[in-house]
Amino acid sequence: MTAIVRVVREDDTRLLDDTVSIAAGATRTYENPIEGSTVRVTVDVENGPEGTREWTEWANDSSGLFVDIRERDVSFSVVAA
Repeated sequence: MTAIVRVVREDDTRLLDDTVSIAAGATRTYENPIEGSTVRVTVDVENGPEGTREWTEWANDSSGLFVDIRERDVSFSVVAA
């Protein structure tokens, strides 16, 4: 599948804009572009679902945002290290 991944700050500064092709069951990892600010993360799958989530990185950088893409939806979950 092909998906567009965007991360945008509240002031509309674009931190990440990537078009990625990924196989079912595969994983794609990005370095953290957030630097303590609140952002809007959008994942838009070509001919598929779209999802958006606001996220604020934890101060100690011990969290990550995971995105699961399924046939009918995109879900987000925050995990702590």
